[in-house]
Amino acid sequence: MTDFTIHSRVEPKKFKSPALTAALKNLGRLPEQLGRIGYTLVNEIQRNLSGRILQRRTGRLHDSWEWHVFSTNNGWELIIDSDIVYARIHEFGGFTGRNYATKIKKSRYLSKAMIAKKTQIRRIMTRYVSKIFIR
Repeated sequence: MTDFTIHSRVEPKKFKSPALTAALKNLGRLPEQLGRIGYTLVNEIQRNLSGRILQRRTGRLHDSWEWHVFSTNNGWELIIDSDIVYARIHEFGGFTGRNYATKIKKSRYLSKAMIAKKTQIRRIMTRYVSKIFIR
């Protein structure tokens, strides 16, 4: 069971531009671009878990992050997830342990990775969309 998941969807039906909708439906390279974004984010998350934000002890949380791109009825979906139970508590903070007596501060290793890579993600998608219309 997945404990912590991020979803990102691209659904061509919801775009206002008919030209962009048609181009995205006919172009099969969008999953590849979403995969590049997934790879970029997972690498940044792992860097944050290697001492920048959280200290790496066993490496289980570091190694648990993976990404997948799925085709849906309406478009594509990028899923970045970890199956480690404590992934969520380290990101958001909270109480854990016996009788919830231990408080863990939020670390924001995941959200900081997304903020750090925002420009790179925007660049990947901008290049992709511009290639559609430059043809």
